[in-house]
Amino acid sequence: MVANGTSVDLAELCSLLDEAAVWNGGWLNGAAYGRWRSGNRERGRGAPSRQALTARGVDLVTLIRGLGIPTTPPPVSDQDSLVFVSKAHSEVGIDGLSITAYRRWQSAQEKAPTSGALTERFGSWNVILERAGIPIVSGNRRYSDSELMAALRNAARTVDVPLDALTMQLYEEWQRGRRMPTGLTITNRFGSWLKAVGRA
Repeated sequence: MVANGTSVDLAELCSLLDEAAVWNGGWLNGAAYGRWRSGNRERGRGAPSRQALTARGVDLVTLIRGLGIPTTPPPVSDQDSLVFVSKAHSEVGIDGLSITAYRRWQSAQEKAPTSGALTERFGSWNVILERAGIPIVSGNRRYSDSELMAALRNAARTVDVPLDALTMQLYEEWQRGRRMPTGLTITNRFGSWLKAVGRA
């Protein structure tokens, strides 16, 4: 294939995409292709970047789809998701497993779901721990429910938004540098951010 005056060996590229998909567990998208390139120096070094392909008139994702390679990971069951949480708990080696400790562990894992994906699936971090059979050790017991509600109302007043428009991101920007409960503390106590704000 010749595009913009530069030749792309399409057969070689398709072979590389097949190899990258196998390395990535049977699916591939632009980000996973980039990870494969950087993680496989011998084969990946010769593979063109997505930006280089685009400059040559090749749409990587369209080509991947044309090869019949899925561009999204296969669905993971609840049980398989919880296996990652259990693995993190055993490898982190502390009583309980905070969401922060899981995030640090997950950042070094290729296949582990993010804490956001897990909480979206199960509802709250405490539910995840309970389902995974991990003891819940919480440091948020020093705040009473009324103190948490007061923190939410105070944040909404200070950032000048209605309480129902107070997002966790706005709250955490307000909370930074103050000796106030974190957004995760509030979310863990009430099960979700929306439930906490609704209660306040």
